[in-house]
Amino acid sequence: KISGPHVCGDSLDIDPQTNQILIGSWRKEENLQVWDYNARQKIQTVPNDFRGPSRIYSSRWLGAGHMIAAGSDINMCRVIDRSTLMTRGCLVDLPGGVYSLDVSCSAAQSTPLIAVTSSQSVFLLRPTEGLLP
Repeated sequence: KISGPHVCGDSLDIDPQTNQILIGSWRKEENLQVWDYNARQKIQTVPNDFRGPSRIYSSRWLGAGHMIAAGSDINMCRVIDRSTLMTRGCLVDLPGGVYSLDVSCSAAQSTPLIAVTSSQSVFLLRPTEGLLP
């Protein structure tokens, strides 16, 4: 049992290589955390972006080196470096909260495709080569 996060939406993702769980919470503080599945312990809290906190509705691991978090309040989706916990890229000022996202990685594509929903729109993002998973 893991206690603490207030999960709303699809904001839970398990890394099958490390058994680490990425958990987004619908709150302003400690809204993105990494937990160890086996130990049921929080490993770290990801700091908020400098633009301010976002209530997280959706989060995903993006390969071995990054994570994605998106939510409401500042209506933003951001890609975060897994080792430095710094924002590497973001989509800001969206027309509404981001309530879902998904990532498509295939051998035919050199970079993943990220789909983000906001208001009545779907935004498709493809990271630059420096953000390969």
